[in-house]
Amino acid sequence: LYYGGRLLSQYSAQETTDLINVIKTNRNAVIVMDSDKRSKRAHLNGTKRRIIDEFTQLHMMSWVTKGKEIENYIPKSVIEAMLDTHLPMQCGQYELFPEYIDSYYTNFTGKKVAFARAATKYMTCENMGNMLGLKKQIMKLCDRIKRWNGI
Repeated sequence: LYYGGRLLSQYSAQETTDLINVIKTNRNAVIVMDSDKRSKRAHLNGTKRRIIDEFTQLHMMSWVTKGKEIENYIPKSVIEAMLDTHLPMQCGQYELFPEYIDSYYTNFTGKKVAFARAATKYMTCENMGNMLGLKKQIMKLCDRIKRWNGI
């Protein structure tokens, strides 16, 4: 399933629910959520905490980004290669990515998919692995998929 923004509030991992039941879609589910945090001390909203609790109760994986958004994981070197430019600094962990990239890639919000497709061509294990603990989360996800497949 794919969700974006406020649509998360319509999902649930509970067996009995009036919401969209993730379990009925696929018992082998993982959810990735933007933290939406603007600082280290900020708290996750109630919907995210509910989803994390539901997934935890069912021994399912939930991953909340360490950065404000999933885009905060993209290294500056990837963006520089993709756009053939130089950026003065890495996007901050709690920085709004659209504001960070706007001078170099206008209307990012309206072109997220195109941006992602172009950026993936420059992403490697080496340049992505150290970004906000990404390698650890990817390894957890890979281990879970292997278990689902009996590997």
